Amino acid sequence: MSGRAAGGREIRVNDYRIPEIPEIEQAYRGAHRALETIMPESFGFLPEADLECGSVLSQLPLLVDEAALVVAAHLGPYIGWQAEPHRGDLHLVPAGLDLDNDGELGFGPTLDELATAADYGDSSLEQAAQIYARDAGRDFASELAGIWLLMLAPVSGVASDTDLWDCAGHLAGFMILYDRDEDGTYETVGHMWTARAWRRQGIARHLLHEARSRYGTSRFEGPFSADGEAFVDATREP
Repeated sequence: MSGRAAGGREIRVNDYRIPEIPEIEQAYRGAHRALETIMPESFGFLPEADLECGSVLSQLPLLVDEAALVVAAHLGPYIGWQAEPHRGDLHLVPAGLDLDNDGELGFGPTLDELATAADYGDSSLEQAAQIYARDAGRDFASELAGIWLLMLAPVSGVASDTDLWDCAGHLAGFMILYDRDEDGTYETVGHMWTARAWRRQGIARHLLHEARSRYGTSRFEGPFSADGEAFVDATREP
């Protein structure tokens, strides 16, 4: 085999072949087969049995990224925040993130930076918006604008250097409010989503209560999915 180095100098290698790494290859193949079982139908990939070693090594990271979205779709994306020390059972935590007014209208715990700002659009909110877009059959994910009402599902909390705890868990659901007529009242629910494993547990109703009591929210903006339309009908105010 031959090639050219910088400056055009030709390189020749006798009996060129990719070195074999059987232990690593078998581990990758096992992981690849395991992840294949949870890939959604919409995700295109070649099964491990049809791949040479190099292709298995290069394709596995794509399956890992997709698997992370599968987990996030069911439990909600990972999210971190700070909260007062807590004893006893853990409970869902509502929060409001104001992305229009420098946080002026927000409430609840302080979220960590990865909630809204991460490399490659991989923040907690952007992941949730991406999953929501898939579930709703939308071409584009929701922008980071408006007031995001969040339901945080804590998994762990550890003491920090301050009086607050560093908490970690899942973003179990969100509702996005907009001030469409620009009168200072966030009257419109533009989007709402609940992670699949958390559905039918009152999360959307709780967020709607927060929206109505805190921001005077009074209307929904379509189009709606079948579940969304049923929710709107069931929670319509008299």
